[in-house]
This record gives sequence, structure tokens and C-alpha cells, in this order.
Amino acid sequence: MVRSLQWASGRLVELDAADEMIAVVEQFLQEVQNIGDVQRSAEDAHYQSPFLRSGGVGRPRRDISVDQLNFLLSLNFTARQVGDILGMSYSTINNRLRQFFISLRCRYSRISDAQLDERIRELVGVNYELGPEAVRARLHAEGTIVQRRRVRASMLRIDPEGAAYRAMSHLLQRRVYRVAGPNSLWHIDGNHKLIS
Repeated sequence: MVRSLQWASGRLVELDAADEMIAVVEQFLQEVQNIGDVQRSAEDAHYQSPFLRSGGVGRPRRDISVDQLNFLLSLNFTARQVGDILGMSYSTINNRLRQFFISLRCRYSRISDAQLDERIRELVGVNYELGPEAVRARLHAEGTIVQRRRVRASMLRIDPEGAAYRAMSHLLQRRVYRVAGPNSLWHIDGNHKLIS
């Protein structure tokens, strides 16, 4: 591109304007190259746990401490997310969790169904629009970590009308077309392009 601008200088544009355009294009190309270098270095900069070399055959093990796993799990990362953070596979993380006797199920709060119902009744109040995920997020913010299925079951127990209202209020309204016959109207959904 710069070469073609140099060739065009003096023929299509004035020399001063051509020199200025060449300088701007060179600066732009340099900026694009710098951005690419920064992105590549950022992709390579994620944490990699060190290897433990035992002197045996096979690939060396990754050095993951119990403290690392407990810290990441205390921040409510899933095992798959912990694997992504540490730069290793989900199965390796699960193996280490088993090796260190760390159970993900122990993170859930030990709360009875009656206590959970009462707590959800306080959170929801008269707001029928508040769904199970929003309630679960509020419980989580208060320090009560509960499974999704328990929150849904509790909301169904304490407010079946609200559950029915939420289910019925978010239905899609389909269009009704009146046409002369088959293939006389074609309709392309606006979001169809998002399907790949």
C-alpha cells in the first residue's frame, strides 16, 4: 500500500499531500502491528502451573497445591473454569480434587427445605417477576449457596401461581399470516443469520 502511494505521489496528488498520506499510513500499519503483538503476548500470558519431574517415564505432572484449588473454589469458580485459569484440562482438575479429598458438594449450605422456603419467601415478597436464578443469586450474595433444583422446587412450593405467571408471561407471540396458498409468502426471521 505504501509503495502504491509512493508511485502515485506527484501523479494523482500533490507531493506534500502524498508524503503526509504515506506517513499516516505507515503510522497506522505500525499501530496495527503493535496491537497484534500485544494481543499475542496477552494470550500467552495466562498462568501455567509448573511441572513436577519425578524422573519416571511419561509426561511430568503439574504442580497444583491444595491452597490454589481451595482459593479458586472459594471464589465460586467451577472445576472447568479452574482448569481454564490454571491452563490444564477439566479431567486433571477433577483428578486433583479427588486426590486432595476436596468435594464440590461440600460447598453447598446445609439448610433445610423449610428454612429455604422461609428465606425465599422473605426475598421474593410480592414480586412475581423474580425468577429462580435471581433468587439464587440473592441467596448466594448473602452467603447461602444452594443448588438450582432446590431453589426451583422451593419457589414452586411457596408460590405455584407465581411460577405459572412467569411461565405464561414470557411466551413468544407468533405472527398469524393470511395468504392465498402455500409458498405465496416467504418470511426470513431477523435472527436467523445468527445460526451458524
